[in-house]
Amino acid sequence: MEINLDFAWAKAQEDFARIDPLEAAGRAGAEPIDRSTLRLRYFGRPVLVRHPDGESRPETGPPLSRREQILLLHYLVCAGGAPPERQWISFGEIPGGTIYLQPFRQRCLRPLIRRFGTDPAALAGAAAALGGEPLALGDAACALPALPRVSLAVILWQGDDEFAANATVLFDRGVTGYLPLEDCATLAQLAAMYLVGAASGRPQTAPPELRLK
Repeated sequence: MEINLDFAWAKAQEDFARIDPLEAAGRAGAEPIDRSTLRLRYFGRPVLVRHPDGESRPETGPPLSRREQILLLHYLVCAGGAPPERQWISFGEIPGGTIYLQPFRQRCLRPLIRRFGTDPAALAGAAAALGGEPLALGDAACALPALPRVSLAVILWQGDDEFAANATVLFDRGVTGYLPLEDCATLAQLAAMYLVGAASGRPQTAPPELRLK
């Protein structure tokens, strides 16, 4: 999956400008600050999104990449308002996801395996820095509130002499009511990058522009 960021940003701005920001806030679980500003939590920190131009900025910490800003606008535009289903599904279970399983594993799972495969205990601290909570799955796991109504589960299995370390990222089953497939992949990649950063003492380091290919 590759996108032209300039085109995608212009299209996301156009779509966001057409919606009522107060109605979007209600559907997306965001907080309206005023008629032109929404606040939502993104990997544990509050982000302000301005209507109608869609510019987004964290209240604290480094700025967001353009790809992240596009993702936030997609979330606000696509939000259907349904509560989370609290059932986990794999990327391959999202419609269309099986086509992109190999790049998903390469860009989303390998960074997790490299950092936490021999040190799964470090996952808990990294997740806590991003507002996450532990889950009783695998050798270590956490639930990350990536967006107000989209959570991810990150699960690690430690390697040993017989089996290689492994990892997976799961999605709340209701994710398709909030994000298209490409943004689901991007969100999982961002989760991996932020977790690895947090484990290195950089929980709010802005990642570079992203693509899944």
